[in-house]
Amino acid sequence: MKRIACVVICIIVAIGLAAFGVGSEPTRHTTPKEITATSKSTLRKTDLNAATVRELSKLPGIGKEAAERIVRHRPYRKLDQVIGKKVLGRKQFARIKDRIWVSSVP
Repeated sequence: MKRIACVVICIIVAIGLAAFGVGSEPTRHTTPKEITATSKSTLRKTDLNAATVRELSKLPGIGKEAAERIVRHRPYRKLDQVIGKKVLGRKQFARIKDRIWVSSVP
């Protein structure tokens, strides 16, 4: 009796899995590299020469005070000038370097 019940349950489970398409197509998993590439491409970069204090303070690790320093030391010709002018430390810069850019200065 137990054997028949077990067989019936297995058949029901197999029919249920087949009805929902489980196992019919291989599932494609997203790799961490793809996630990183996608998230980087969808990020909108902030221009250090044009952004407001409010926009700059939305960057990770950048508060209102740091944002005001960035604005005060404008213009920037290169990204690394933010460190050279001692506006941000290396760790702060490392956190935001992929999210910022510098527009051309006339």
